[in-house]
Amino acid sequence: MRTYALVGKPLSHSFSQKYFREKFASFGIEADYLLKELSTLCHIREMIEQMPSLQGFNVTMPYKKEILNYLDSTDNVAKQCGNVNCVKIIRTNNNIHLRGYNTDLSGFSIALKERFDLSSIDRAVILGGGSVSQTIAFALRQMGIEYKIATRQTPPDDSFISYENLNSSLDDYQLIINATPCGMHPIENQTPPIDCNKLQSRHKVFDLIYNPEKTLLLQTAMQKGCEITNGYRMLVLQAEQSWQIWQNDKED
Repeated sequence: MRTYALVGKPLSHSFSQKYFREKFASFGIEADYLLKELSTLCHIREMIEQMPSLQGFNVTMPYKKEILNYLDSTDNVAKQCGNVNCVKIIRTNNNIHLRGYNTDLSGFSIALKERFDLSSIDRAVILGGGSVSQTIAFALRQMGIEYKIATRQTPPDDSFISYENLNSSLDDYQLIINATPCGMHPIENQTPPIDCNKLQSRHKVFDLIYNPEKTLLLQTAMQKGCEITNGYRMLVLQAEQSWQIWQNDKED
């Protein structure tokens, strides 16, 4: 039986296994999807060698950037975004070639366009400076939307903004994207360090978290009259693209 997996830590919040197992059952596909919670990536090659049925895997936090150190090649999107969330395992004789892809980019872009009217969005702020923020920033550049990345650290350049400065200028941004783990199971009682009292109905809030369905940030934004969406549609879109990559005999 073919197997696929999700690699990351923690994985208790993930819906990926449920999603793929239901997909396999619905279409009569003889395959399984496993959760591989790893404390380090240093033995991932050995893990793959010991799992000859493993055809590919998704990568989630905190390894989307670090996984690049263990790959043999990446597609152009992954190169441009600087991180990978999908890996295809190409087995030839006794050789294993790991090729990385980024399916988060298209997943986010499509989900954003489906949910919000982009003609009303000139500026966006991305909460959090992790690896997925680079993908979101790249997507916004493709759409011609100006953005800042909010960080707890001293802003390294003009593309970043401190949370203190953000909270004093939140009205300048029509779109707020949460790319932090704040609010994710099992820390549902946390919100990113923005002043939610300054949210207005003109704001659109996209929380990449999908478990819980409505984070504390989204609950507060909804009470303020904001348009909101979570990351579930993005999850589905990137998962489906991952599946197409794994089934495609060609590299790209």
